[in-house]
Amino acid sequence: MAKAEKQSPFAALFDREEFHALPLRIAARLARGRVSLASLRMVEPGSLIPLETQVGEPSHLIAEGEVIGRGEIVEIKGQLAFRVTRLGHKS
Repeated sequence: MAKAEKQSPFAALFDREEFHALPLRIAARLARGRVSLASLRMVEPGSLIPLETQVGEPSHLIAEGEVIGRGEIVEIKGQLAFRVTRLGHKS
């Protein structure tokens, strides 16, 4: 007997065949920061903008503007990728 394939919590929501080809816009939000308008006006190539997120903190996985999970940015063979660590809207 073949081993059962592990299914994502979201898979059951989208089991209908007609949903499978729908394109979704996804994003990985790395960090946020706040700067004053005066500081932003001074930005030029080489400027550093402080961020509120610390190195190593989890990032959000966003689909169509909604947070659907958390994860971390990793590098695989020289390409950046997002490793999912948690799924769900309350991530």
